[in-house]
Amino acid sequence: MEFIIDCRRQSSFAEGGAILGFDMSLSVPHTHHHRRILLLEDNAATVKAIRTHLEREVFVVDAAGSLGDARALIGDHSYAAIIIDRRLDDGDGLVLLAGLPANVTRPPALVLSARGTLADRLEGLRAGADDYLPKPFAMAELVERLNALLRRPPNLAARSITLGDLVLDPAGRQLTISGKPVSTTRRELSILLLLMRRPGAVVLHEDLIENVYGIDTQIESNAIEAHVSRLRTRLRDHGSTVTIRRVRGVGYLVAAGNVALPRA
Repeated sequence: MEFIIDCRRQSSFAEGGAILGFDMSLSVPHTHHHRRILLLEDNAATVKAIRTHLEREVFVVDAAGSLGDARALIGDHSYAAIIIDRRLDDGDGLVLLAGLPANVTRPPALVLSARGTLADRLEGLRAGADDYLPKPFAMAELVERLNALLRRPPNLAARSITLGDLVLDPAGRQLTISGKPVSTTRRELSILLLLMRRPGAVVLHEDLIENVYGIDTQIESNAIEAHVSRLRTRLRDHGSTVTIRRVRGVGYLVAAGNVALPRA
């Protein structure tokens, strides 16, 4: 018989935030596991059921009952994926997706929530979640959705890219410089994303055109140059240490600080 869990919200914590009935200690071993999952959920019965089932499927599960605990764990440990509940005592679990330090690469995230309307699901995906499974849910489906996330190539699963004082979140379509959001156009963001994925390496002008424009799009010969010029202005105006440099006749590269310019 398929196990379906119906997670009705109930009080799960004693004073001080410790989950009743199971260990919420943050002193888990400092190891990396390619099937290690962080579960952000404050309902003790739900945590127990999910942990028991996932461990049968050879996952390792660390549980956090609050946003604060989750931030501490993800800052200290490597996870293959995160499962996020939205209704927590200290806020919406979606806050975790945008609230991590710039030097932390967030693993793919699956939202598991009783907030399951179309509007709720769209909100979660737009906030950066990679998948959204409403409660009640079948454990078998949760396992297969996790496996699907883990089959993704790492560069597709990672959400934010950091270079110097820049952090670019492709899913959220947001660029920050020294922690401050910076407005960019869609194509400027696409160009910067391609460059930041290969820091210090020259990205060919032809590759930029191919990845930024559709094959049927008519563009001016200097379209890429114009976008890059505006990006440079934004970086300069916000005091960024990152520079975009042109290699004449070849393409562009992005680097933090001073780097030797490759020969064309």
